[in-house]
Amino acid sequence: MTNKQKTEFIKMCLFYYFRISKQCKYICSEFGKGNADIFAENEKSKKQYEVEIKVSKSDFNAEFVNKKCYSSFKILKHSEGCDIYKNMYFYVCVPEELKEYTKKIFSSDKRFSSYGILTCDFNGKTTFKEKIKVIKIAKKQSEYKDLKEKIISRMSSEIFCSRKQYVSSLCKINISSAGIFDDKKEISEEQVSLYL
Repeated sequence: MTNKQKTEFIKMCLFYYFRISKQCKYICSEFGKGNADIFAENEKSKKQYEVEIKVSKSDFNAEFVNKKCYSSFKILKHSEGCDIYKNMYFYVCVPEELKEYTKKIFSSDKRFSSYGILTCDFNGKTTFKEKIKVIKIAKKQSEYKDLKEKIISRMSSEIFCSRKQYVSSLCKINISSAGIFDDKKEISEEQVSLYL
């Protein structure tokens, strides 16, 4: 499995974890100015989670070892001003094989004391419910700020992109971002109706 495939697999498992285990109604990926790999909000408990996915030691080191400090998620600038909000709970999610390394780095540096650690199990014998494990619970970093409108907007964009990708693969055609069929080959009415 490539690193890109591992990342996408972990994202899928995290969507399941936050929707089912954490009962979050609002979950999206690549959210906000900081491009959170996963951002989730539980409206009832007023908790928000950011997860950064790292699938290799070099990727992890680039963010957490070689930089002065990983800067926590920062929310988009608001039109009224330049208010910046940190996430409430920050986690890093790594494959099982990086668990001990991540624990060692995070425990040896007080800058990471509030960060949590999740692992993802790639074993085909485990169910989705068992894929994500909490190794270290994150500590609260900030107060709740209602972001559900921004999350819903991002979720809508993700649905469109997923649908576009699905229709493109189903019809074996390329659909440009402008909604135009890119290739010159003829397409059937059935294919067009799937797109529309």
